[in-house]
Amino acid sequence: MAKLQPWPARWPVGHRPDTKRKPLKTGETFPAGAFITLDGTDVAEVSGADPTDLYGIAAEDASDVLEDGYVMVYHFNQSTYIAMQGTRAPITGDIDTDYGIIEDADGVYVVDPDETVETRLTVEDVDTVRELYFVKILAAHIQS
Repeated sequence: MAKLQPWPARWPVGHRPDTKRKPLKTGETFPAGAFITLDGTDVAEVSGADPTDLYGIAAEDASDVLEDGYVMVYHFNQSTYIAMQGTRAPITGDIDTDYGIIEDADGVYVVDPDETVETRLTVEDVDTVRELYFVKILAAHIQS
């Protein structure tokens, strides 16, 4: 079964996820929930294990945007928790731990608890029933 794409899941009362309208790099076809990066001023999908320069998560499919040439993006910040699945089910001991991320066989980024050196996120909470990690991207890897 394919993993779920990451999504903004929790944020402070009275706020909303930081949403931006960004120019779409020509030829991009990523799905909603894909991790993206800035390529100059345009957004493009990231690839590989533990990518740096993370801008946010696509809020819409690049191949089916509301406005031609632009895509809506949930920009990473330090107040919104992102829900993600992992390479294994989370445990409460994962909370307050930094881990890497890895792209699975379906092209979905998931938490990689085996990666504790090339870290990209901090686990803030877990849902062991639904097997979800609630994470924040480390500030050092967020593009502004």
